[in-house]
Amino acid sequence: FLGNTATDSNFFGRVDNFIVAITRNLPPEGVIASLPSSVSFLSGEPIVIEVNASDSDGGIARVEFYDGENLLATVVSPPYTYTWNQVPLGNFTLSVKTTDNFWASTVATVQVEVVPNSRLQPEVRTNGNSFILHWDASLIGRDYLIDRSFDLEDWHPFGSYRGDGLQKEVFDSTTNNQRAFYRTALRKLPLTTE
Repeated sequence: FLGNTATDSNFFGRVDNFIVAITRNLPPEGVIASLPSSVSFLSGEPIVIEVNASDSDGGIARVEFYDGENLLATVVSPPYTYTWNQVPLGNFTLSVKTTDNFWASTVATVQVEVVPNSRLQPEVRTNGNSFILHWDASLIGRDYLIDRSFDLEDWHPFGSYRGDGLQKEVFDSTTNNQRAFYRTALRKLPLTTE
């Protein structure tokens, strides 16, 4: 807006030329760094939500953590992290709303399912000289770590795989007719990319 000098007998004072600059406020960035876009947790596991938040033309005022429309927590300074404990079984939409110091905001969302602990352990089957570790439904977005032992004392890594929610089978044909034992665990999040 440009103004001009004004003189008028009914106007007391003077208005000089002036310029008002209006700049656009860019929205902040808020990325959920600790979770993939879809992921499963076992019952009782804490869900740690870490957000990388930044604003190119200002600062971060707050990061809000939501389960659906239910506000779980608000964090106003880094690190922008919230740990959700005692999460019931079920499916959830977790969102984080990142707001900058001029009220612009962005939202990031992930899908989370919480399942019974029994989903971690496989059913062990035999097929001739092979063992088959069978899961009816693997945990979404989680890395399974599988160890094998022949005496329950010395455990060695046998393999790993990334769950996708579908049925999964892992074959072991290297036991040479020996009795074998298996144990499974989940790699802690955040996951490395494959």
